[in-house]
Amino acid sequence: MGLYLIAATSGWLELSNYWSALQVVLGVGFVIFVHELGHFLVAKACGVKCEKFYVGFDIPIWKFPRTLFKFQWGETEYGVGIIPLGGYVKMLGQHDDPREAEAEAERARGTPSGALNPRSYMAKSVPQRMAIISAGVIMNVIFAVVLAAIAFRNGVPYQPCIIEATVPGDPAWLAGIDTGDKIVQIHKQASPSDHLRYDKDLVTNVILGRDQPLDLLIEHPDKQRQWYSIVPTKRLMQRELDRTTIGVIIPNSLKIGGLPQKARLRERRIPNIHELRQGDRIVGVDGQPISSPSELEALQARHIREALRLSIERRDSTGSAGSETVEFVVPPSPMRWLGFTVTMTPIIGIQPGSPAAEAGIQAGDRIVSIDGELPGDPLTLPQRIADRVGSEIVVEVARGETSGEETIFKLPVTPRAPRHCNYYTPNCAIGLDTLGVAYRTENVISHVEPGTPAAEAGLQPGDVIESVAFVAANEQRKKEEEARFKSFETPFELIKDHSDWPYVQELIQDLLPDSQVNMEVTRGESRKPFKLAVVDGTGFNEDRRLPLEALTAIHKADSWAEAMPLAVRETLEQLTGVVRFLKSLVGGRLSVKNLGGPGTIALVAFSEASRSPARLLIFLTFLSANLAVLNILPIPALDGGHLAFLTWEGIVRRPPNPTVQGWITLVGVGLLLLMMVTVIGLDISRFWN
Repeated sequence: MGLYLIAATSGWLELSNYWSALQVVLGVGFVIFVHELGHFLVAKACGVKCEKFYVGFDIPIWKFPRTLFKFQWGETEYGVGIIPLGGYVKMLGQHDDPREAEAEAERARGTPSGALNPRSYMAKSVPQRMAIISAGVIMNVIFAVVLAAIAFRNGVPYQPCIIEATVPGDPAWLAGIDTGDKIVQIHKQASPSDHLRYDKDLVTNVILGRDQPLDLLIEHPDKQRQWYSIVPTKRLMQRELDRTTIGVIIPNSLKIGGLPQKARLRERRIPNIHELRQGDRIVGVDGQPISSPSELEALQARHIREALRLSIERRDSTGSAGSETVEFVVPPSPMRWLGFTVTMTPIIGIQPGSPAAEAGIQAGDRIVSIDGELPGDPLTLPQRIADRVGSEIVVEVARGETSGEETIFKLPVTPRAPRHCNYYTPNCAIGLDTLGVAYRTENVISHVEPGTPAAEAGLQPGDVIESVAFVAANEQRKKEEEARFKSFETPFELIKDHSDWPYVQELIQDLLPDSQVNMEVTRGESRKPFKLAVVDGTGFNEDRRLPLEALTAIHKADSWAEAMPLAVRETLEQLTGVVRFLKSLVGGRLSVKNLGGPGTIALVAFSEASRSPARLLIFLTFLSANLAVLNILPIPALDGGHLAFLTWEGIVRRPPNPTVQGWITLVGVGLLLLMMVTVIGLDISRFWN
C-alpha cells in the first residue's frame, strides 16, 4: 500500500542495460514485498485469515489480464498485479475501499450466529490491529538497515565533497572556500565524516535548507579545519531547477568517460575527440606529469590559446594487463560570437585573500580601465588579464559615494595565475580568477563591432536582448542538432535583471557550422527580430569539454560490526531527510516540481544500478525510508490513516462512525489520486523535455 514520492533528479539514463533493468525490477519489487510481508506475518501471528498477498494491484484494465501471474497456497492467493504501483494484503473483514467496507464487514459476520468470524481482522483487539497495520513500516525500516549494511560491507561508490572550484559570486566563493577544500561536516549537531557525499548529503541539505544558513566544516589542504556559515543563493529559482545552490564545483577524475555520446556534444571544441577511448587516463600535459584534476584544470585555464599535448595511459587493446602511453593533442578552441558585447556590471564580490582584496578593490566598484585601456568584452576580459600574470597592472575603478558622485581610484595589483576556467550557467557571474573579483553582465548590448554579423543586421548599442533561438542550416543539420539538444530551435527567454548572456554564448559555441541565431531585442518602445550568422571571434573558450568521468571514492566497511552502525546512521538520515523534505514542501519552501513519481523512481534506480549494485542498495534504503514515512502519515487509506482510526477507537472504546469514516477515507483516496496524477504528470513532462 502507499504512494511513492521522491526528490527529482536531473540525470537521466538511457535504458539499455538489461542486467540493470532486472536489478531494478527485483530491488523495487523486494521493497514492496517486504512492506506487505510485514502486514502478512503479523496478521498470521494474530490469527487473521489472509486471502490475498499481492505485489502490484490486480485491478482490471480494459482487456488486459488482472495479474502477471498468481497461485493458490493454502488459504492465500499469491500474485503479481498488472499495476506496479504498490501492493496489498487482503484480510478477511478489512477493505480499504469505503464502498466495499460494509459488504466486507457483513462477509466477516457470515457465521450462523451473526457474530464476527474470529479469524477476521475486525475481531482482533485494537493493539493487535495496530501491530498488523504498523508492521509494514517497521519491516521497511528494518530492511533499510539490512540493505545499507550489505551495501557498505561491499563498498559504496560516491562523489566526495572535495571542492574543485567555486562559482564566482556565489556564496561559497564569497566565503573564501577554495580549490582543494573538503567538506567534512554539515550542521554543527552532526559528526565529522571523511565520506560525505556531494549528491546525497551536500545537495540534499542545500535544497532542503532553502535560504537558511548552512554550517559547513571545511578541511583545507593543510588539514586545518574551519567552520563556515553559508546562505544558499536563489539565482536559479526562476529556471527549471527551482532550487537553491551554494556554488561549488566537484572535480572530475583524469579518466575519459563514456563515448561516443559525450563526443557528440564536444566535437565542436575537440574535432579529433573520437581518437580518445573510454577508460583512457590523462597522466601528463605538455610533458609535465599531473596527478590531480585541479592541475589539469589550471593548465587549461593558463594555456587557452595553445594546443595541449596530453599524455594518455591506455589499456592494452588485447585485454592484457599492460598499458601504453599515447599522445593526444587538444587544439585551442576559438570563441564564436555574433559581433557584439554586452554591458558589464560593477563588481559584485571580492574573494578573500585575493590580489584584488589586497589592492583595496571593493564590491560595488566599477572597472573603468586596465592599464589605461577599456575593459572591453566582459566575457574575454579574464583571458586578457591572464596574459599579464605576474606583472603589476593598474586597475582604475569608479567608486560611488553617499553623495551620489563617483570617485576614481587607480589601484596597482599583480594578477595571480588562473586556477580554473569559467563555466557559464543561467544567471551566472563571471570570475576574474587572476584578480579574485566577480562581476555580472546585463542583457544589454554595449558595443557592436563593425563588419560583423551584428553590425550588418543593424543591432545597436542599448538594444535589450529579450530572446534567442538557434536555427540549423538545413533539415539534415536540424536533425543532428536535435539529437544533441532536444530543445533546439526553442526560444530561450532572457530574464530581466538576470545575467543570462554568458550562458547563451556558451550554447553558441557548440552549434554546428552554418547555424544561425534568431534574436529579439527591445529598442525604445518596440520589439525587433534579427537573424545573425555565427563567426569566430578573437577570444578562446576556456573549457575545451574533455569528456572526463566524475571523481568517485569507495566507502567500504571492513567488518559487519563496522557496517551496521553505518547502516543505522544511513537509515536515520534517510528517514529524517524525507520528513524534512515533506515539511519544506508543505511549508511552501520547496516547489512541487522537485517531486517525482514511478517514472522518476525507475530512472533513478536504473542510474544507480548502472554504477554498482551497492549504489542500488543505498537507493533502495532511501526508497524504503520513503515508503515507511509516507505510509505512517495520517492519511486515510494509508497505514497512518488506519492507525489514526484505531487510536480513536482505543481512546473512546468504539469504532468511528462508519459513514464518517467512509467519507474521510474517500477524501484521502482522492488526495492520493491527485498526488499520483501530479507526480506522473511531472514525470511525463521530464520525459517529454
